[in-house]
Amino acid sequence: MTERPAVQRMAYDASIAAGATVLFNCQVIGLDQNALPVRLWTADGQEYTADLIITADGIKSKIRQIIYPDRAVEPVPTPECIFQSQVPRRILKSDDRVAPYLEPNTTHGTLGPSKFFICRATEEGNFAMTSIVMDYGLPLA
Repeated sequence: MTERPAVQRMAYDASIAAGATVLFNCQVIGLDQNALPVRLWTADGQEYTADLIITADGIKSKIRQIIYPDRAVEPVPTPECIFQSQVPRRILKSDDRVAPYLEPNTTHGTLGPSKFFICRATEEGNFAMTSIVMDYGLPLA
């Protein structure tokens, strides 16, 4: 299991090392994906061209709406909910009930009816916990 921030950092570092330009907090308002190179416009009036453009704008992706204007691209609610947290291992080491779970390169899990709990020590010195609840309920309208 790899934490999302670690994957994001690796992708960012590899992109910069390869000579890519990485932009943050840009609102995309237009895209010509058939142009060579691809063209993209942002709300601040900038135009960008590139061989490859990667947008990472989340579950309510605006770029997905631009690429597929005739499709319903809104996220579909599901009854699952995932909670993630990290606590510095040094804080937990004094608790004898938790200490056995803090060894690096180990993963521990508990499965129960409609619930999963996974925990592990991270390379960054934290204790990562992920709780997945399968029947959390649909969000309120």
